[in-house]
Amino acid sequence: MIVCHCNCILALAIEQSARALGQFSTIAPTPEQVYGDLGVRPCCGGCLPLVEAIISAALPSHAQRPGTDRQARPLLIAAE
Repeated sequence: MIVCHCNCILALAIEQSARALGQFSTIAPTPEQVYGDLGVRPCCGGCLPLVEAIISAALPSHAQRPGTDRQARPLLIAAE
């Protein structure tokens, strides 16, 4: 499934990047770190809530970064 239409990034690529970045850390990476790992930057930002949800699902045992509340934003997932 394409998550970021601006950069044409698949959910699988986000998940793999999050796992790689979180491998040696107890804190989950931010969406911006995942995008940087993929060689792009967020454009419109519409995908960021879904990216955060994918990161949380990929790394359930990792702590959130201080000052972030990933549950505060509503998450809408549409089937393609």
